[in-house]
Amino acid sequence: MFRIAIVFCFLSLISLAGCATKSVPTSGEIAKLQGGTTKVVVYGFCVPMDHLIKTTLTRMTLTYVVNGKNIGTIKTCGYKSFSVQSGYWESHFLQGGLSFPIHLPKMIFRPGQTQYLYMKPAGYGTFEGEWVGKSEAEKGIANIKQINQLF
Repeated sequence: MFRIAIVFCFLSLISLAGCATKSVPTSGEIAKLQGGTTKVVVYGFCVPMDHLIKTTLTRMTLTYVVNGKNIGTIKTCGYKSFSVQSGYWESHFLQGGLSFPIHLPKMIFRPGQTQYLYMKPAGYGTFEGEWVGKSEAEKGIANIKQINQLF
C-alpha cells in the first residue's frame, strides 16, 4: 500500500511539472501575432452516445466569444468556421443562459492561418478544446455530418 502511495505521488508531481512547463509566448512573440485574422474551424460538442447511435436529441446554440467579443454561434454536435483577430486570447462558449460558460485557456491565434479547434468531451457533461491538424478535423467533421437530430 505504501508503494502505491509513493508511485501515485510521483506520477502526480510529474504531471504537475508538465503543466508548469507549458510555454507561454513572450511579449515579442505576442506582438508578432497582432494585426491579422485567423480562420478557426470549431467542431465537436458531441457526447459519445451521439457517435454510437448516429443521432443527437437536439442541437443547442452556443455563442463563441474570443477576447471579450462575440465571434458567432455554433450548434452543439456541429461545426463552423469563424474569423478571429489573431493574437493570444482567452475564449469561451456561452449557452443561452442555462449553464455556465465553457472556458478555454489562452490560445495562440496565428495570422493568416486556418486552425482547427476540437471541442471534445471532458466528462461530467463538460468539454475541453484542443488544437488538431487538418486531416483529424476533416475526419471529425465527416463523422458529425452523419449524426442526425431527433428533435
